[in-house]
Amino acid sequence: VGWSGPSISDPVTSVDRILFLRGDGCGEMPDTNKSDDWEIRWSVASASHFCGVNSFSDITNVTPLIAPESGIDNVIEMIDNSETSIHLHVYQLHHSYLVQSLIDAKQRGVDVVIVIHEPENWWSEYDVSQSEGMAWELENSGINVLQFSSSSSSPYQYLHSKIAVVDSEFVWIGSGNWKESSMPSDRDGNRDWGVIVQSEDLAQITLDRLMFDEDPSQLHIEDATFNEPAEGSYTPPISHANQFDDIKPPIYGPISGELLTCPDDCVQGLADLISNANSEILLSLQYFEMDWYWGWQTNPLLDSLEDAAERGVSIRLVINQHYVNDNPGIREAVNELNSWSGDVEAVLMSENDTVKKLHNKGMIIDGEMVLVSSINWGDNSILRNREMGLVIQSQAVAEVYENSFWDDWSRMDNTTDTDIDGIPDYWEIDNGLQRTVKDADDDNDGDGLSNEGEFSYGSNPNSNDTDGDCILDSDEIIWAGTQGLLASDALNSDDADGDGEKDSDTFGCKPDVVIEPVDSDNDGVEDDSDNCPNTLQGADVDANGCSDAQNNVDNNNDIDTDNDGIIDSEDDCPDTETEAAVDTQGCSDKQNREQSSSGTSSSEGSSGLDFMITLIILGSLVFAGALVLFLRKDKPEQFDSGVVSHDISEDKSYEMPALDGSSEAVEGSGPDMS
Repeated sequence: VGWSGPSISDPVTSVDRILFLRGDGCGEMPDTNKSDDWEIRWSVASASHFCGVNSFSDITNVTPLIAPESGIDNVIEMIDNSETSIHLHVYQLHHSYLVQSLIDAKQRGVDVVIVIHEPENWWSEYDVSQSEGMAWELENSGINVLQFSSSSSSPYQYLHSKIAVVDSEFVWIGSGNWKESSMPSDRDGNRDWGVIVQSEDLAQITLDRLMFDEDPSQLHIEDATFNEPAEGSYTPPISHANQFDDIKPPIYGPISGELLTCPDDCVQGLADLISNANSEILLSLQYFEMDWYWGWQTNPLLDSLEDAAERGVSIRLVINQHYVNDNPGIREAVNELNSWSGDVEAVLMSENDTVKKLHNKGMIIDGEMVLVSSINWGDNSILRNREMGLVIQSQAVAEVYENSFWDDWSRMDNTTDTDIDGIPDYWEIDNGLQRTVKDADDDNDGDGLSNEGEFSYGSNPNSNDTDGDCILDSDEIIWAGTQGLLASDALNSDDADGDGEKDSDTFGCKPDVVIEPVDSDNDGVEDDSDNCPNTLQGADVDANGCSDAQNNVDNNNDIDTDNDGIIDSEDDCPDTETEAAVDTQGCSDKQNREQSSSGTSSSEGSSGLDFMITLIILGSLVFAGALVLFLRKDKPEQFDSGVVSHDISEDKSYEMPALDGSSEAVEGSGPDMS
């Protein structure tokens, strides 16, 4: 039939050398001769394209490792017990004890292959010197050390995996590098998750994928040679001398799972995990970028999470707060999730003396599945890096990580403020407030103090009488000021003045508070009544605290020169005699008569002439009416129809109202204009 519809559009990415794949490029390859067939997944020239089996099941040992409390002991034991082979791919490798264990294994005849990422110029000086020093030590001991390149010809940005296969039977995978911060020998470092799984099936799946990145013919792999570093430029390998004996026991039982590899199949794998959640998703992440797209205008991870929230799945995100001031994306992720409807909350992880920061990239689904991985939730990891993650389905295994998650969720320090409302998380939790909702301005107990004010005073936001002395908190603050006491002492102690008697017994439940008046400008008018609080010293002021100069400046549009109650801008007669009664135009009777008789050619004179003509016409009409009445009296038979005549003058008397303002208006005689 041939091609139908528009051509294939470019995906949303800045990556070069794009390869368009039909369908997912593996098993699902629709062929409808439309662009939709090709707008599902893309790849990059010379990158891997894994389509093989990535799932496994076994009845075996699984050892969860939660750093900084555990990890290094079990990894060293795994290396020390190795017999035939070790394949290690890791972003950074410069842990003195671990490197020495690898060298010892090589010296025992174990075949060791290591792939590390080439040092970047933005790494710290310590990371660069330590990585280069350890690479030289490993290569000098006969170990095959390959380097992952991010050159312009490489299809990848970084080797960011943290994975090892030992004796084709044990697989270690984690979120942390092989360095002191992620595998601390003193139990003081990052929160990282790791796991050791004893499974030949999983080991084979993993090796099949590792082999691609151990081939020096690939554009991104270098069989590098490392120069001997200067003496003292790094800390050399150190024998552990059997000091790491805190071995965590394995969990034995049936498990299943799958290995995810970025950028090949991790996006869809993570999205499917989220989409299959029924009740709960727990996310433990170093960061979570919102503004990236996979393929054609979609972000499957964010879309899947939003769909889960709409289905009623409970979502909790704990995210690293260590770099919150340097990485605005961390705060953006927290705010975004907390704005969703449904049972969704996101918090910054508080740190303590041993857990320095959250470096994890993990997820727990329904308390039954756990993701342990190197995969940060951002575009570099998903689109450009070599990353690996392991999904394990086992309630017993997931429970270990879930306990760690809730420890991180519940840990509090004195400064972390998830919702940036000025109140630390710990105080909001202690007082039943929400650390994910800005509620600093709320007044839960109606005592006139906001929650932020309660925090600053150390009072109870849920009680209008914190110390229970019957004096309300708001009254107690004012009273404390009159007594020279700290408001926080008055709010939290029923004997703030320390005289041995309860404040309420001495002063009553409603203390008589005498507040000295304040007159800031010393003009004799208290600030509460002073309309001009900045009067110059010595100036005479009126009852409102204003000098003549201030009145002229502040009221230049409201001057009443003749003091008749009508401001000049509305006064037709601005020179009225003192105390003369005036009309609404500001004119007295005398001024009105003078204007009427002025006889000028002005508009006022014309108005007076018109008025006189009107009076003459009205007089003529009255005369005509009187004449008609007179004629009717002469011929009464023409009007005798049984209607009783009515003398209007007997019912109402009419008085000419005074126009000088001297008489008061009768109540109800007109509309209320007040």
